[in-house]
Amino acid sequence: ITAVSLTSGESVSFTYTYEATAAGATTVSTRGIGEDVNSGLGIQSNEAISSQITVLNKASLSASISALPVSTFIGNDFTVVLTVTNQAGSSAATGVTPVAYPAWNVAGAVALVSGPQPSGGVNLAAGASTSFTYIYNALAETASFIFTAAAQGVDINSLESVSSSAASSANLQIVSNEPQLSAAWSAPMPLTVTVG
Repeated sequence: ITAVSLTSGESVSFTYTYEATAAGATTVSTRGIGEDVNSGLGIQSNEAISSQITVLNKASLSASISALPVSTFIGNDFTVVLTVTNQAGSSAATGVTPVAYPAWNVAGAVALVSGPQPSGGVNLAAGASTSFTYIYNALAETASFIFTAAAQGVDINSLESVSSSAASSANLQIVSNEPQLSAAWSAPMPLTVTVG
C-alpha cells in the first residue's frame, strides 16, 4: 500500500481483491491511519465495516433421465424426460440446457420425433429443478437399450460453465407388434379306433 497525503476535505479510495474460500456470510472491515502534518502525531479513522457479503458454492447441476413406457411396440411413440437439478446452497445457474439430445446405445432402435421442450435455456435457483421432454419413435425390435444425457449451464456469479455428469435411464425394450403364431399336432386319443 502506498501512503498518500490528504489536505482538508480530500479523500482517497484503496481497492482490495479477496478470494472466497468457503460458503457463508461475512463482512470486511478496516480503518485508515496516518500522521498529522503539523503535530507529527499518529491519527486514525473510525472503523469502516462493509455490508454483509454472501458467499455461495458454485452452481452444481445433476441430471436424471427416464422413459415411459419402458416397453413399447415397433412404430409407437414414447416419451423421454431429462430432469436437471441445481444443488441446494449453490449459486443460481443460468441458460441451463441439455448438452445434446439423449443418446441411445443400440443403433437403429429409435428415432427422435421432437424435443426438447422447453427448447431454450432455463434459469435454476439453488435447489430448483426443470425437465426437458422428448418424443421418440420405436423403429426396431430391441431386447434392451438405454438413453444417456447430461446438462450444462453458467454460474450466475462467476460466469463459469458448469455441467452435470451423464445420467442413464433404466433398461428399455421394443417388441414386435406382429402376432407370433405356432402350431403342433397333438397325438389323437385313443390311438386305436373301430369303424363306426
